[in-house]
Amino acid sequence: MGVDESFAEYVAARWSMLYRLAVLLVGEHDGDGLTQAALVKAYLIWPDVEEAASADDRVKAILAATAVHEPRTPDDQPDAGARAGSSQGDRLWALIAGLPPRQRAVLVLRHYERLTDDEIGHIVKASAGSVTAEAGALETGLDVDELRANLFARAEEVDAPLPRVEAMLARGRQARRSRGRRNAARAVGVAAVLAVLLGATAGVRAWTADDPPPPHRGAATPAVPQFISRLPRGHVPDIAYTERRFLHLPGSRGIPLDGQPAAVVQNAHSVFVAFLSGKIIEVDIATATVQTYVEKSGGQLVADPDGGQIAWLDSGVGPATVHLRSTGAADVTGTGDEQVFPVTLRCCDNPFRINGITQDGQLITSLPAENRAWVWDTRGVAPIVQEVSGMGNGTIHQVTPFGLVVQYPPFQYAVGQVEHGVFLQVAELAAGNADFSDPLGHRVVFADETGEVHVRERDSRGRRSQRFGPDVRMQLPTLRGGFAGARWEDKHHVLLDVYDASMPDGALVRCDDRTGVCELADDLEGPHLLPQ
Repeated sequence: MGVDESFAEYVAARWSMLYRLAVLLVGEHDGDGLTQAALVKAYLIWPDVEEAASADDRVKAILAATAVHEPRTPDDQPDAGARAGSSQGDRLWALIAGLPPRQRAVLVLRHYERLTDDEIGHIVKASAGSVTAEAGALETGLDVDELRANLFARAEEVDAPLPRVEAMLARGRQARRSRGRRNAARAVGVAAVLAVLLGATAGVRAWTADDPPPPHRGAATPAVPQFISRLPRGHVPDIAYTERRFLHLPGSRGIPLDGQPAAVVQNAHSVFVAFLSGKIIEVDIATATVQTYVEKSGGQLVADPDGGQIAWLDSGVGPATVHLRSTGAADVTGTGDEQVFPVTLRCCDNPFRINGITQDGQLITSLPAENRAWVWDTRGVAPIVQEVSGMGNGTIHQVTPFGLVVQYPPFQYAVGQVEHGVFLQVAELAAGNADFSDPLGHRVVFADETGEVHVRERDSRGRRSQRFGPDVRMQLPTLRGGFAGARWEDKHHVLLDVYDASMPDGALVRCDDRTGVCELADDLEGPHLLPQ
């Protein structure tokens, strides 16, 4: 079956389902527009959609991402008088309808689609911890069971129109032609720039041979570009990362993957990829050879800072079991060190999180829905699990070599260590989002409330480097959504996962923490993951 026929068949079969989700995300006034816009985007990558583990999940993710990142003007809220005299269900719906697009999507995806916070984070371009904290703040004072029932009731009330399949096919074909013209124009532009550069190089060589040098003019500070796409091009990242079903390896190499990746970790010699299916593979960086490391897991995967140990969580209902293993050898039988959580949930797939391993071998795990966390000291002969106290209503945002980062809703971060099962805070930061994985151990990358990205020392009372200022703004456009992820390539260059209107699918930019100068390392074309 060709692309057009397959797409038309899908639209006819799934239109009502997608339309109901669109109405929950943006309201009756633009449910049709959002559904069509998302399906046109899906048409452009239809072979990838068909190859996904679930075409429905892939298209729903496109629909939700479109609602969040291309927001519509809401007009489906009842007026104040109607709210005052309405039922509890109407008041809940009025609350949902009045939320900003991202917050509305978090509630809808969490309680109607029943996605995990990690899955929601990939859609809204935020960390799982940020989603957990944001959802917790939104749900404060609400009966979540009533909220979920209200969403399902509203969806059932939606009267979906008939799908205009031919119209969407026509829009999809037009979008495909437009993309082809843009790619051609971009190629012509690149060729023209190369020609100019070659001409300029020839001119410089001629001047060097025959003329005295021109007078020195002081170097101008580069202006902050308006869009990510206008950053100067740099070399490809020196770390591994995934893009759709492709693994990019250091050194401009890569391999195709046979499934949708869920997590990536990297050490000096290997890259480990966990798939949504549960399989974990190990890829040798030097030879790009692949071997199966674990046949079945819960899709979560973390490593210690040196990559000498990795840990993953079992999937399924019942007691949650975490496995810890040295990366020195494969063991497909799953008989490595393991530990069962001291808590068993009464229903549903377990929502436990495996957060990371500290430099001194402490494995950190949590149950975000209940603001509980545990530390497993892996250094002893008989590992001991302790519940972590002292976090209050915070959730674990990050595990770094020096300890934990705990996020308190909505935008407060606390940094500290766990000693004898107690979280001891040593510093804090208010920011839209933040990353504390600095290899030197004393800097933080964060986006402030305006969307500017900065690097500064984590604690002004700590040590300072003579070459590093206390606060350097990265020369990036103001980013409404901050950054979705960060990874340090070396001690002075950080890779940021960012997006804006010019790069809606995301891009990796490389920034120098000493000067703030940034460059475009790679423009991405779909779902992607940086190493944890």
